[in-house]
Amino acid sequence: MSQSERAKERNQNHCDGDCEECGLRSYEFCDKCGKCNECHCKCNSVKQIDNKILVLGGTGMVGKNLQKAFSENNLQGTFIGRGINQEFDLRDWQKTDNLFNQFDTKTVILLSATVGGIKFNIDNPARLIKDNLLIGLNVLDACVKYNVDNLYITSTCCSYPKYCPIPFKETDLWQGEEEYSNSFYGVAKKAIIKASQAYRKQYGLKTTCFILANLYGAFDHFETLENSHVIPALIRKFEEAREQNLPEVKCWGTGEISRDFLFAEDVSNVLVKAIKSQFDYDEPINLGTGVEIFIKDLAEQIKELTVYQGTINFTGEISNGQPKRCLDTSRAKSLMNWQYKTNLREGLIKTIDWYRKNLEEEL
Repeated sequence: MSQSERAKERNQNHCDGDCEECGLRSYEFCDKCGKCNECHCKCNSVKQIDNKILVLGGTGMVGKNLQKAFSENNLQGTFIGRGINQEFDLRDWQKTDNLFNQFDTKTVILLSATVGGIKFNIDNPARLIKDNLLIGLNVLDACVKYNVDNLYITSTCCSYPKYCPIPFKETDLWQGEEEYSNSFYGVAKKAIIKASQAYRKQYGLKTTCFILANLYGAFDHFETLENSHVIPALIRKFEEAREQNLPEVKCWGTGEISRDFLFAEDVSNVLVKAIKSQFDYDEPINLGTGVEIFIKDLAEQIKELTVYQGTINFTGEISNGQPKRCLDTSRAKSLMNWQYKTNLREGLIKTIDWYRKNLEEEL
């Protein structure tokens, strides 16, 4: 039996089979070579996906990684930021309506959010609630009005209860109150998950929500330490301390909390997989590594990789935030055959390298 025949046999009725190259299960096989499309088949018979894809928040960290993934997977889409004059501000219904009216889109990816590091979250509770509710509800309304087939929404692990059992399961989402410093952002994003289920029930809108672990990677925000997330903030601190020969790097909190860090490139890969298969699921799906690391150990690892020779001082300033975070990703594995590819050390090396090459532009 030829590779093509084996591929077709495995793929009958959309059942998953094993790729000739990577050995993983897949819903999409090339008719000519028998390899899954994730292996970037070069035989030019890879299924061409409708290019009517609109990526909202397409100029942020995940969006820019997704642009690269689209190019590698022969996908075309329109990537939208807020615009120079805020003409694509999704908090404004009229601007959202105008945007959707410009594009005959069938697939929408919602990455847009008002978000920042822990100090930003503490300082901007009303903005976080208002902005993220408006963005989510306006996009849901526009998708219904313009007959969008599939909407994919990225959400946040900040929505989980403060003392959630490890690892976080999607069924735990509604089992307690969020950690205070992140609660306003987490509540807003959780409300949009529930809203998406309501729009599915009332209007038939196919919406899939992905709950993301703490993200990092190329195109992250390094420019403002007070608003940055922990990995870009630490990378910048250790790089500057090494260059200036400082004896000590001061870090917020105690370092005694844990996090699950997911490389942004791995998120773009699962979004591509969802688009290709027109994946649809009515409950949230965790995307993470299932591996937790304490912030003090993360700092030591970044210190090593940046070749900084001084000491680390956790000052206790600013809330630690949620005590522990680690996501159960068994649902993503079961439904989509997805698991992360980039371990933390590899991802940190790539991120530090990107930061050094793009230092002037970022700062």
